Amino acid sequence: MDAGSQLAILNEPMLRRVFLLASLIIPALGLGAPARAQSLTVGEFLSRCDTDPAYCQDEVSRIERMSNAIPGANCPPESMSIDTMTSSVVGSLKQAVEEDSTNAMANADTAIEQVLPVLWPCSH
Repeated sequence: MDAGSQLAILNEPMLRRVFLLASLIIPALGLGAPARAQSLTVGEFLSRCDTDPAYCQDEVSRIERMSNAIPGANCPPESMSIDTMTSSVVGSLKQAVEEDSTNAMANADTAIEQVLPVLWPCSH
């Protein structure tokens, strides 16, 4: 074994320690990838939809795609636009908040998941 390969073998445990420490320190300093923001309440979601329609569409679309992983969870028409879907979901959530203001404190993701199959039930 030559001196270079011996040095590489000797440094391997040290490199592992450096990478381990870096993987612990970087997130603690806030230098890593950003964590997903905490889920909004229904009230916060509706307020954000008023100021940022694109965010609202993205969130409804994301949750609808996730729910599609469960066969028969909801069945909106394939020709429905995301604008129409978002408008229907937002309208339903606003109505729920108007009927009972405590609904504004519910988790928005969960509320959207629950509204989708009510709006577009699958025929079984």
